[in-house]
Amino acid sequence: MPGYTKIRHVWRGDVRHHWKTVNGSRIHWVEIGSPAGLPVLCVDGWMGSWEAFKGVMKYFDVRYRLIIVDIPGFGESEPLATSHTVAHVSKFLKAFTDSIGLRRFHLLGLSFGGAVAIHFSATYPSYVEKLVVQGAPFYGKLFKRWMRFGSRVLTFPCMIRFVGIVFRRERLVYRVLRSQKDFLFATDVDIQRKAKRTGRASPRAAMESARDATRLDLRNYARRVRAPTLIIDGADVKLRALAGWDLLRSLIPNSQLVLIRGAAHTVPGQKPTEFSKEVFFFLRQDKRP
Repeated sequence: MPGYTKIRHVWRGDVRHHWKTVNGSRIHWVEIGSPAGLPVLCVDGWMGSWEAFKGVMKYFDVRYRLIIVDIPGFGESEPLATSHTVAHVSKFLKAFTDSIGLRRFHLLGLSFGGAVAIHFSATYPSYVEKLVVQGAPFYGKLFKRWMRFGSRVLTFPCMIRFVGIVFRRERLVYRVLRSQKDFLFATDVDIQRKAKRTGRASPRAAMESARDATRLDLRNYARRVRAPTLIIDGADVKLRALAGWDLLRSLIPNSQLVLIRGAAHTVPGQKPTEFSKEVFFFLRQDKRP
């Protein structure tokens, strides 16, 4: 596979961890690759962290510098003083990139991070060279009514406190995740890690972002995206709200769609080889073999 490089030295200490205070919140981010490489900013989704990209790191192209940020309230990043809507997280991302000197980069967003990436690309078009989106909730009405109602109830202060107690029960969180159809292809190790990350999440950030995801309407933002865009996802996603590929493809002017078989919502963890191949060939404008 010409030009497609598997990097193994990454697992021998070449993951560089950084912390920086942005708008009053202490933010954690990691990077791999040469500081002189072409920057690819990676943003994970709801309850996620930089660890969601571990599989991608194994197949990362040496021409790039991967910068992976834990969005506020998740991973090792502190929550925002404001709410954790897509618009607020997008505004935070602008402040973060400015603070580390990024002015032009490729942007890769997963799930809730994909919604943030769409909003960011439309709002700050001069920053984004190319856009990659996976599993983005971009139109709240694709969620079922009971999901929209439930997300509102869970933002009540008493419910946020209750959710915080539940998050700390890893076995319970594991069982809930294991029962979800969109985690059908995930390994037990992946789900255990997800459950552990959940225990570190800010309940307020989790509930505010979940509520916003079910109320979003990013269709006009998607129409304003001018960066070449790759919409990539697992072909076996079950949740309709996360599988609106054809609608998103019709909205973003210069976009293409790739579906990976044998994967659902967590594609980088389930099919890291295929996911990485598609992403880096798209970024390099090479034809896929």
